[in-house]
Amino acid sequence: MNQNYEGEFEWSDTLQANVLAGFFYGFIATNSLGGLLADKYGAKRVVGGSILSASILTILHPSLSRISGYLTLVLRILTGMASGSIYPGIHSLYGRIHSLYGRWAPPQEIGSLVGLTFSGLNLGNIVGLSTSGYLCVYGFGNGWGSIFYIFGGISLVFGCVWFYFVYDTPDFHPTISEKERSYLNRSIKSEKVVKKVPWRRLISSPAVWAISVGRFAHSWTSLTFQVLLPLYMKEALNVNATSNGLMSSAPSVAQIIALPLCGNLADFIRSKKYMSTRCVRVLFQTIALIASGCLLIVIGFLRCDQTILITILLFLIGITLSFSSGGVVVNNNDIAPSYAELVAFVTLYSIDNIYPLAYL
Repeated sequence: MNQNYEGEFEWSDTLQANVLAGFFYGFIATNSLGGLLADKYGAKRVVGGSILSASILTILHPSLSRISGYLTLVLRILTGMASGSIYPGIHSLYGRIHSLYGRWAPPQEIGSLVGLTFSGLNLGNIVGLSTSGYLCVYGFGNGWGSIFYIFGGISLVFGCVWFYFVYDTPDFHPTISEKERSYLNRSIKSEKVVKKVPWRRLISSPAVWAISVGRFAHSWTSLTFQVLLPLYMKEALNVNATSNGLMSSAPSVAQIIALPLCGNLADFIRSKKYMSTRCVRVLFQTIALIASGCLLIVIGFLRCDQTILITILLFLIGITLSFSSGGVVVNNNDIAPSYAELVAFVTLYSIDNIYPLAYL
Protein backbone atom coordinates (compact mmCIF):
# COMPACT_ATOMS: atom_id res chain seq x y z
CA MET A 1 0.00 0.00 0.00
CA ASN A 2 1.35 3.41 -0.97
CA GLN A 3 1.06 5.53 2.17
CA ASN A 4 2.21 8.66 0.28
CA TYR A 5 -0.59 8.54 -2.24
CA GLU A 6 -2.78 11.63 -2.20
CA GLY A 7 -6.32 11.50 -3.50
CA GLU A 8 -7.81 13.80 -6.10
CA PHE A 9 -9.89 15.72 -3.54
CA GLU A 10 -9.15 17.29 -0.19
CA TRP A 11 -12.41 17.09 1.69
CA SER A 12 -12.89 17.66 5.40
CA ASP A 13 -13.71 14.73 7.65
CA THR A 14 -17.16 16.22 8.22
CA LEU A 15 -17.89 16.41 4.50
CA GLN A 16 -16.62 12.87 3.96
CA ALA A 17 -18.86 11.57 6.76
CA ASN A 18 -21.89 13.34 5.32
CA VAL A 19 -21.15 12.07 1.81
CA LEU A 20 -21.10 8.51 3.17
CA ALA A 21 -24.35 9.10 5.04
CA GLY A 22 -25.95 11.20 2.29
CA PHE A 23 -27.43 8.21 0.50
CA PHE A 24 -29.32 7.23 3.65
CA TYR A 25 -30.54 10.79 4.23
CA GLY A 26 -32.32 10.55 0.89
CA PHE A 27 -33.33 6.96 1.53
CA ILE A 28 -35.30 8.06 4.59
CA ALA A 29 -37.41 10.45 2.54
CA THR A 30 -38.75 7.91 0.04
CA ASN A 31 -38.32 4.50 1.66
CA SER A 32 -41.64 4.45 3.49
CA LEU A 33 -43.37 6.17 0.58
CA GLY A 34 -42.20 3.48 -1.83
CA GLY A 35 -44.58 0.85 -0.53
CA LEU A 36 -47.56 3.15 -0.97
CA LEU A 37 -46.47 4.09 -4.49
CA ALA A 38 -45.99 0.44 -5.44
CA ASP A 39 -49.41 -0.34 -3.99
CA LYS A 40 -51.03 2.36 -6.12
CA TYR A 41 -49.05 2.30 -9.37
CA GLY A 42 -47.46 -1.14 -9.39
CA ALA A 43 -43.96 -2.31 -8.53
CA LYS A 44 -42.92 -2.50 -12.18
CA ARG A 45 -43.19 1.26 -12.65
CA VAL A 46 -41.91 2.22 -9.20
CA VAL A 47 -38.85 -0.04 -9.15
CA GLY A 48 -38.01 0.54 -12.81
CA GLY A 49 -38.25 4.30 -12.42
CA SER A 50 -36.08 4.18 -9.31
CA ILE A 51 -33.39 2.16 -11.09
CA LEU A 52 -33.27 4.47 -14.10
CA SER A 53 -33.19 7.63 -11.95
CA ALA A 54 -30.43 6.30 -9.71
CA SER A 55 -28.43 5.22 -12.77
CA ILE A 56 -28.46 8.70 -14.30
CA LEU A 57 -27.46 10.29 -11.00
CA THR A 58 -24.61 7.77 -10.64
CA ILE A 59 -23.20 8.66 -14.06
CA LEU A 60 -23.22 12.37 -13.07
CA HIS A 61 -21.06 11.79 -9.98
CA PRO A 62 -17.54 12.12 -11.47
CA SER A 63 -18.10 15.34 -13.43
CA LEU A 64 -20.04 17.15 -10.69
CA SER A 65 -17.75 15.93 -7.90
CA ARG A 66 -14.83 17.69 -9.59
CA ILE A 67 -16.74 20.96 -9.29
CA SER A 68 -17.55 20.72 -5.58
CA GLY A 69 -17.69 18.13 -2.84
CA TYR A 70 -21.02 19.58 -1.79
CA LEU A 71 -22.45 18.67 -5.19
CA THR A 72 -21.34 15.12 -4.42
CA LEU A 73 -23.32 15.29 -1.18
CA VAL A 74 -26.39 16.52 -3.07
CA LEU A 75 -26.00 13.71 -5.60
CA ARG A 76 -25.71 11.11 -2.85
CA ILE A 77 -28.90 12.39 -1.22
CA LEU A 78 -30.76 12.39 -4.54
CA THR A 79 -29.48 8.90 -5.34
CA GLY A 80 -30.77 7.72 -1.97
CA MET A 81 -34.14 9.29 -2.69
CA ALA A 82 -34.27 7.60 -6.08
CA SER A 83 -33.32 4.23 -4.58
CA GLY A 84 -35.59 4.33 -1.54
CA SER A 85 -38.56 2.82 -3.34
CA ILE A 86 -36.73 -0.25 -4.66
CA TYR A 87 -36.99 -2.45 -1.56
CA PRO A 88 -40.69 -1.72 -0.94
CA GLY A 89 -41.40 -2.29 -4.62
CA ILE A 90 -39.70 -5.69 -4.61
CA HIS A 91 -41.66 -6.72 -1.52
CA SER A 92 -44.84 -5.50 -3.19
CA LEU A 93 -44.36 -8.06 -5.95
CA TYR A 94 -44.24 -10.81 -3.32
CA GLY A 95 -46.65 -9.69 -0.62
CA ARG A 96 -49.98 -11.44 -0.03
CA ILE A 97 -51.43 -8.14 1.03
CA HIS A 98 -54.11 -5.59 0.32
CA SER A 99 -52.16 -4.41 -2.73
CA LEU A 100 -53.57 -5.52 -6.07
CA TYR A 101 -50.03 -6.09 -7.26
CA GLY A 102 -48.60 -8.52 -4.71
CA ARG A 103 -49.35 -11.69 -6.65
CA TRP A 104 -46.08 -13.54 -7.22
CA ALA A 105 -45.25 -15.30 -3.93
CA PRO A 106 -47.34 -18.19 -2.58
CA PRO A 107 -47.31 -18.07 1.25
CA GLN A 108 -45.54 -21.42 1.55
CA GLU A 109 -42.70 -20.20 -0.69
CA ILE A 110 -42.21 -16.67 0.64
CA GLY A 111 -39.01 -17.42 2.56
CA SER A 112 -37.36 -19.13 -0.40
CA LEU A 113 -38.29 -16.40 -2.87
CA VAL A 114 -37.23 -13.52 -0.63
CA GLY A 115 -33.97 -15.29 0.18
CA LEU A 116 -33.27 -15.81 -3.52
CA THR A 117 -34.10 -12.19 -4.33
CA PHE A 118 -31.88 -10.74 -1.63
CA SER A 119 -29.02 -13.02 -2.61
CA GLY A 120 -29.04 -11.00 -5.84
CA LEU A 121 -28.30 -7.90 -3.76
CA ASN A 122 -25.24 -9.62 -2.40
CA LEU A 123 -24.18 -10.71 -5.88
CA GLY A 124 -24.15 -7.03 -6.77
CA ASN A 125 -22.00 -6.32 -3.71
CA ILE A 126 -19.55 -9.04 -4.72
CA VAL A 127 -19.21 -7.81 -8.29
CA GLY A 128 -19.08 -4.17 -7.23
CA LEU A 129 -16.53 -4.55 -4.45
CA SER A 130 -14.28 -7.00 -6.28
CA THR A 131 -14.12 -4.96 -9.50
CA SER A 132 -14.03 -1.47 -7.95
CA GLY A 133 -10.57 -2.02 -6.52
CA TYR A 134 -9.18 -2.87 -9.95
CA LEU A 135 -11.03 0.01 -11.59
CA CYS A 136 -9.59 2.43 -9.05
CA VAL A 137 -6.10 1.37 -10.08
CA TYR A 138 -6.48 0.64 -13.79
CA GLY A 139 -9.72 2.33 -14.89
CA PHE A 140 -10.27 5.52 -16.84
CA GLY A 141 -11.50 8.80 -15.36
CA ASN A 142 -8.61 8.80 -12.87
CA GLY A 143 -9.62 5.31 -11.82
CA TRP A 144 -12.48 6.05 -9.46
CA GLY A 145 -14.55 7.82 -12.12
CA SER A 146 -14.80 4.66 -14.21
CA ILE A 147 -16.67 2.95 -11.34
CA PHE A 148 -19.54 5.42 -11.58
CA TYR A 149 -19.62 5.46 -15.39
CA ILE A 150 -19.54 1.67 -15.79
CA PHE A 151 -21.94 0.75 -12.98
CA GLY A 152 -24.29 3.60 -13.86
CA GLY A 153 -24.35 2.44 -17.49
CA ILE A 154 -25.00 -1.17 -16.50
CA SER A 155 -27.86 -0.06 -14.28
CA LEU A 156 -29.40 1.91 -17.14
CA VAL A 157 -29.38 -1.22 -19.28
CA PHE A 158 -30.82 -3.28 -16.43
CA GLY A 159 -33.61 -0.73 -15.94
CA CYS A 160 -34.67 -1.23 -19.56
CA VAL A 161 -34.51 -5.01 -19.13
CA TRP A 162 -36.67 -4.69 -16.00
CA PHE A 163 -39.41 -2.84 -17.86
CA TYR A 164 -39.37 -5.45 -20.62
CA PHE A 165 -39.50 -8.63 -18.50
CA VAL A 166 -41.30 -7.71 -15.25
CA TYR A 167 -45.07 -7.65 -14.81
CA ASP A 168 -47.07 -6.67 -11.75
CA THR A 169 -49.36 -9.70 -11.75
CA PRO A 170 -49.46 -13.12 -13.39
CA ASP A 171 -52.60 -12.05 -15.26
CA PHE A 172 -50.60 -9.51 -17.29
CA HIS A 173 -47.60 -11.73 -18.02
CA PRO A 174 -47.61 -12.87 -21.69
CA THR A 175 -45.28 -15.87 -21.48
CA ILE A 176 -46.05 -17.87 -18.33
CA SER A 177 -48.12 -21.01 -18.76
CA GLU A 178 -51.78 -21.20 -17.85
CA LYS A 179 -50.91 -23.86 -15.29
CA GLU A 180 -48.52 -21.51 -13.49
CA ARG A 181 -50.94 -18.60 -13.76
CA SER A 182 -53.73 -20.70 -12.29
CA TYR A 183 -51.48 -21.95 -9.47
CA LEU A 184 -50.44 -18.41 -8.48
CA ASN A 185 -53.96 -17.04 -8.59
CA ARG A 186 -55.25 -19.99 -6.57
CA SER A 187 -52.45 -19.94 -3.98
CA ILE A 188 -52.37 -16.20 -3.33
CA LYS A 189 -55.58 -14.88 -1.94
CA SER A 190 -55.53 -11.14 -2.61
CA GLU A 191 -57.96 -9.32 -0.42
CA LYS A 192 -59.96 -6.24 -1.26
CA VAL A 193 -58.04 -3.00 -1.07
CA VAL A 194 -58.17 -1.73 2.48
CA LYS A 195 -59.44 1.83 2.57
CA LYS A 196 -59.07 2.46 6.30
CA VAL A 197 -55.75 1.57 7.89
CA PRO A 198 -55.69 0.98 11.68
CA TRP A 199 -52.60 3.13 12.22
CA ARG A 200 -52.91 3.26 16.00
CA ARG A 201 -53.10 -0.52 16.35
CA LEU A 202 -50.19 -1.04 13.97
CA ILE A 203 -47.90 1.47 15.65
CA SER A 204 -48.75 0.26 19.16
CA SER A 205 -48.42 -3.45 18.33
CA PRO A 206 -45.62 -5.20 20.30
CA ALA A 207 -45.08 -7.55 17.37
CA VAL A 208 -44.46 -4.64 15.02
CA TRP A 209 -41.93 -3.11 17.39
CA ALA A 210 -40.22 -6.46 17.90
CA ILE A 211 -39.76 -6.82 14.14
CA SER A 212 -38.59 -3.20 13.98
CA VAL A 213 -35.83 -3.84 16.51
CA GLY A 214 -34.81 -7.06 14.77
CA ARG A 215 -34.67 -5.39 11.37
CA PHE A 216 -32.72 -2.45 12.79
CA ALA A 217 -30.10 -4.77 14.30
CA HIS A 218 -29.84 -6.78 11.09
CA SER A 219 -29.62 -3.71 8.86
CA TRP A 220 -27.04 -2.02 11.07
CA THR A 221 -24.67 -4.96 10.61
CA SER A 222 -25.39 -5.48 6.90
CA LEU A 223 -25.11 -1.82 5.92
CA THR A 224 -21.96 -1.38 8.00
CA PHE A 225 -20.35 -4.14 5.96
CA GLN A 226 -21.48 -2.59 2.69
CA VAL A 227 -20.30 0.94 3.46
CA LEU A 228 -17.55 0.79 6.09
CA LEU A 229 -15.86 -2.58 5.59
CA PRO A 230 -13.66 -1.34 2.70
CA LEU A 231 -12.57 1.58 4.91
CA TYR A 232 -11.74 -0.82 7.75
CA MET A 233 -9.68 -2.95 5.38
CA LYS A 234 -7.76 0.11 4.18
CA GLU A 235 -7.23 2.00 7.44
CA ALA A 236 -6.98 -0.77 10.04
CA LEU A 237 -5.54 -3.67 8.05
CA ASN A 238 -3.54 -1.68 5.44
CA VAL A 239 -4.94 -3.80 2.59
CA ASN A 240 -4.18 -2.46 -0.89
CA ALA A 241 -6.99 -1.36 -3.22
CA THR A 242 -7.09 -4.46 -5.43
CA SER A 243 -7.19 -6.92 -2.51
CA ASN A 244 -9.54 -4.72 -0.50
CA GLY A 245 -12.47 -5.30 -2.82
CA LEU A 246 -12.09 -9.07 -2.77
CA MET A 247 -11.75 -9.28 1.02
CA SER A 248 -14.60 -6.84 1.65
CA SER A 249 -16.93 -8.99 -0.43
CA ALA A 250 -16.52 -12.02 1.88
CA PRO A 251 -19.83 -11.47 3.77
CA SER A 252 -21.68 -10.98 0.46
CA VAL A 253 -20.19 -14.17 -0.99
CA ALA A 254 -21.49 -16.05 2.03
CA GLN A 255 -24.93 -14.47 1.83
CA ILE A 256 -25.45 -15.18 -1.85
CA ILE A 257 -24.95 -18.86 -1.00
CA ALA A 258 -26.75 -19.00 2.33
CA LEU A 259 -29.75 -16.67 1.87
CA PRO A 260 -31.71 -19.00 -0.46
CA LEU A 261 -30.70 -22.03 1.60
CA CYS A 262 -31.87 -20.48 4.87
CA GLY A 263 -35.14 -19.35 3.30
CA ASN A 264 -35.71 -22.86 1.94
CA LEU A 265 -34.87 -24.39 5.31
CA ALA A 266 -37.38 -22.16 7.10
CA ASP A 267 -40.11 -23.01 4.58
CA PHE A 268 -39.28 -26.72 4.86
CA ILE A 269 -39.55 -26.71 8.67
CA ARG A 270 -42.88 -24.88 8.48
CA SER A 271 -44.30 -27.12 5.74
CA LYS A 272 -43.43 -30.28 7.71
CA LYS A 273 -44.86 -28.69 10.88
CA TYR A 274 -41.71 -29.50 12.85
CA MET A 275 -42.05 -26.06 14.46
CA SER A 276 -44.65 -23.33 14.46
CA THR A 277 -44.14 -20.30 12.25
CA ARG A 278 -43.48 -18.14 15.31
CA CYS A 279 -40.80 -20.51 16.63
CA VAL A 280 -39.12 -20.67 13.22
CA ARG A 281 -38.97 -16.87 12.97
CA VAL A 282 -37.62 -16.47 16.51
CA LEU A 283 -35.04 -19.23 16.11
CA PHE A 284 -33.72 -18.03 12.76
CA GLN A 285 -33.51 -14.39 13.82
CA THR A 286 -31.80 -15.30 17.08
CA ILE A 287 -29.14 -17.24 15.18
CA ALA A 288 -28.69 -14.35 12.74
CA LEU A 289 -28.13 -11.70 15.39
CA ILE A 290 -26.39 -13.49 18.26
CA ALA A 291 -24.04 -15.61 16.16
CA SER A 292 -22.98 -12.69 13.94
CA GLY A 293 -22.51 -10.46 16.99
CA CYS A 294 -20.27 -13.00 18.70
CA LEU A 295 -18.12 -13.38 15.58
CA LEU A 296 -17.75 -9.60 15.30
CA ILE A 297 -16.55 -9.45 18.88
CA VAL A 298 -13.95 -12.13 18.11
CA ILE A 299 -12.66 -10.07 15.16
CA GLY A 300 -12.11 -7.14 17.51
CA PHE A 301 -9.53 -9.16 19.45
CA LEU A 302 -7.51 -10.29 16.42
CA ARG A 303 -4.24 -8.70 15.32
CA CYS A 304 -4.16 -6.54 12.20
CA ASP A 305 -1.85 -9.00 10.42
CA GLN A 306 -4.35 -11.87 10.74
CA THR A 307 -6.15 -10.87 7.54
CA ILE A 308 -6.90 -14.42 6.36
CA LEU A 309 -8.56 -15.37 9.66
CA ILE A 310 -10.51 -12.09 9.66
CA THR A 311 -11.75 -12.78 6.13
CA ILE A 312 -12.89 -16.28 7.13
CA LEU A 313 -14.79 -14.88 10.11
CA LEU A 314 -16.41 -12.24 7.90
CA PHE A 315 -17.54 -15.06 5.60
CA LEU A 316 -19.07 -16.89 8.58
CA ILE A 317 -20.82 -13.68 9.65
CA GLY A 318 -22.40 -13.50 6.22
CA ILE A 319 -23.72 -17.04 6.65
CA THR A 320 -25.21 -16.32 10.09
CA LEU A 321 -26.84 -13.09 8.90
CA SER A 322 -28.53 -15.08 6.13
CA PHE A 323 -30.79 -16.76 8.69
CA SER A 324 -32.79 -13.52 8.66
CA SER A 325 -34.35 -14.69 5.37
CA GLY A 326 -36.34 -17.11 7.52
CA GLY A 327 -36.80 -14.56 10.30
CA VAL A 328 -37.50 -10.86 10.43
CA VAL A 329 -37.27 -10.27 6.67
CA VAL A 330 -40.55 -12.08 6.00
CA ASN A 331 -42.17 -11.86 9.44
CA ASN A 332 -44.38 -8.91 8.50
CA ASN A 333 -46.36 -11.24 6.20
CA ASP A 334 -47.04 -13.53 9.18
CA ILE A 335 -48.36 -11.00 11.69
CA ALA A 336 -50.40 -8.74 9.40
CA PRO A 337 -50.96 -10.19 5.92
CA SER A 338 -53.49 -7.51 5.04
CA TYR A 339 -51.13 -4.68 6.04
CA ALA A 340 -47.74 -6.27 5.36
CA GLU A 341 -46.56 -3.47 3.09
CA LEU A 342 -47.37 -0.84 5.67
CA VAL A 343 -45.67 -2.79 8.45
CA ALA A 344 -42.56 -3.28 6.35
CA PHE A 345 -42.36 0.04 4.59
CA VAL A 346 -43.64 2.60 7.08
CA THR A 347 -42.77 1.30 10.54
CA LEU A 348 -39.93 -1.14 9.98
CA TYR A 349 -37.96 0.66 7.33
CA SER A 350 -38.24 3.92 9.24
CA ILE A 351 -36.37 2.22 12.09
CA ASP A 352 -33.67 1.14 9.61
CA ASN A 353 -33.05 4.72 8.68
CA ILE A 354 -31.51 5.59 12.06
CA TYR A 355 -28.38 4.13 10.42
CA PRO A 356 -27.03 7.49 9.12
CA LEU A 357 -26.39 8.50 12.73
CA ALA A 358 -23.47 6.06 12.69
CA TYR A 359 -21.51 8.48 10.53
CA LEU A 360 -22.03 11.58 12.67
